[in-house]
Amino acid sequence: MSYTPTAYKVMIASPGDIIKERDIIRDVIADWNSAHSEARNIVLMPIGWETHSVPDTGRRPQAIINDQLKGCDILIGVFWTRIGTQTADYNSGTIEEIEKHIKTGKPAMLYFSNSPVKMDSIDQEQYKKLVDFKKLLKDRSLYHSYDSIEEFEKILSKHIQLKMNQPEYLVFPNGTKGLDETRESVIPNLTAEALTLLLEASKDSYGVILMTEDSEGFGVQTNEHSFDGDNPRERANWESAMKELETKELIEAQGYERQSFKVTSRGYDAAEKFNDEKEERKSQLLSNEAKFLLKAMSENIRGIANLVPIGNGGLNIHVGIKAIKSTNSARESVFWESVFEELEREGLIQVQDDKRRTFKITKKGYSEADLVQ
Repeated sequence: MSYTPTAYKVMIASPGDIIKERDIIRDVIADWNSAHSEARNIVLMPIGWETHSVPDTGRRPQAIINDQLKGCDILIGVFWTRIGTQTADYNSGTIEEIEKHIKTGKPAMLYFSNSPVKMDSIDQEQYKKLVDFKKLLKDRSLYHSYDSIEEFEKILSKHIQLKMNQPEYLVFPNGTKGLDETRESVIPNLTAEALTLLLEASKDSYGVILMTEDSEGFGVQTNEHSFDGDNPRERANWESAMKELETKELIEAQGYERQSFKVTSRGYDAAEKFNDEKEERKSQLLSNEAKFLLKAMSENIRGIANLVPIGNGGLNIHVGIKAIKSTNSARESVFWESVFEELEREGLIQVQDDKRRTFKITKKGYSEADLVQ
């Protein structure tokens, strides 16, 4: 069945001494696309100067490359012993690509190799500039170092899994992006505090929110929950949330003293639609592998799954006494470990041991498994 995914461009930035890592980045992205693209309605496109730049004249080379590669959504930068060739404005073309990308407000994932090298075989000036660049990054970024090509492949695979599970990269069948935009299609521009109050009040027996102020201080109460304003800023946040709900006609005051508010028909409809979309969204967001694993665990009498190492970086995944999946490489094992992390993050399974080898499905997981097709 055909599908039309949202494309995210991933720029690969590195000096000339990084070769194998550039290939690994493309392989890891290809693996992610194979496993998740159709289910998530997303495709990641690796972009590099060697594949996406064409001959041009009239400007300095790096300016041409910047213009031809602009518009990328994520940048992956890798360094080892060199910083790259200096440009008119930056210490290197790679640094220029990174700095211009960061200025757009988009994420840059930076990695530094600690692989062994003979110091008398490298350009000392290049290495010094690289060390200085790392020092500058310490106060304004979080980067990652690795000791071998194998380790780089493993950590990059995990990091891409984590990055693409962040809200801004969630795309739904109607084309809506991100959790906030999905929420705002139901309740436009509602703050977290206002949404919290509305959802709690919609579950209250009388649909009532009380604003109280006495010798013990200010507070907002609904559905047997209290939201206290222990300091002026918290009080201002909750008062603002109440005003927001009233302005949007989701609640209405019950008396001239304005201490009691009741959820309106529109408020109940908004809360109901939000909860319905939230449940539907959960099922849509799970990867196919996560759905497969959750369903298998829910059908097991004990609801237990085990990760069993088998050598060469491989794993056997058991649900009960039945092996439902075997992996033959460290990369594939990392991927399936991320599937367990995905279910754990959603509160659908819980880890049962310190080594993170045994997991048990939760009540929430059983409920979610019933929705999985």
